Amino acid sequence: MPPTINFFGIRVPPLSVARPALTVPMVIAFHVAMFGAAVAWQSQRSEGLAALWRAPRELAVPWWGAAIGVSWILVLGPAVIEERSAALREVAAELYAAVAPVTPLRIAVFAGLSGLCEEILFRGPVQATLTWPVAALLFGALHGGSERRLWPWSAFAVVAGMLFGALVAVYDAISPAVVAHMTVNAINMRRLGRYAPTAARPRR
Repeated sequence: MPPTINFFGIRVPPLSVARPALTVPMVIAFHVAMFGAAVAWQSQRSEGLAALWRAPRELAVPWWGAAIGVSWILVLGPAVIEERSAALREVAAELYAAVAPVTPLRIAVFAGLSGLCEEILFRGPVQATLTWPVAALLFGALHGGSERRLWPWSAFAVVAGMLFGALVAVYDAISPAVVAHMTVNAINMRRLGRYAPTAARPRR
């Protein structure tokens, strides 16, 4: 039996491209539950739900510029390292098996929901309650968890969590982290398409 993959905290076996390991309904259900947990937790805090939706501070560097900068750091850095590491390429191939097929619809759903719901939870009540570094560590644990071969992905998620948390701390709003997270996931999902079996790649 093939080994399982822990992706978005869900353990699933790597399946063929024709039968995706993660279905769109599965991803929607998981992230809707995460969003509900975030809203329920935040509603019990003194700041209330308004803290999740406030506008970013106006600084010399606009929030969207900082979000794009963080996004490209998190895309280009790992891409360069991946080219030099067979172990990271194996992790990427395994992640492709979990999200395949990489289509525009799946990219929109996966990147959109993960960017919104994960940031609402981790950079919302988790970071506000347990501190910024703890939120980043828990975010890393969600990505890969106990699967040792996926620890590089967990390490990347910890770094990403620290940078997303920095955006929230600097701009006093979650929206910059949401935009950065969505952008990173969308680009990286598109990049994972290079690990598709040659015969399964869509024709241009």
